[in-house]
Amino acid sequence: MTDEMIERLTLRSTRLLPKQFYQAHVNVAGFSMVAGNVIAKFVSFVVYVVRDT
Repeated sequence: MTDEMIERLTLRSTRLLPKQFYQAHVNVAGFSMVAGNVIAKFVSFVVYVVRDT
């Protein structure tokens, strides 16, 4: 899929379902932030343990 196609799909979706589309984006963004946080903590913990031994 090209960027242009994705952009067109995105525009169509936003026109059709602005509320659902926005909500989905918010959910994905929130999930990404939480997942990123967890991964960062896990990585730093592993690094800390490995360096200690």
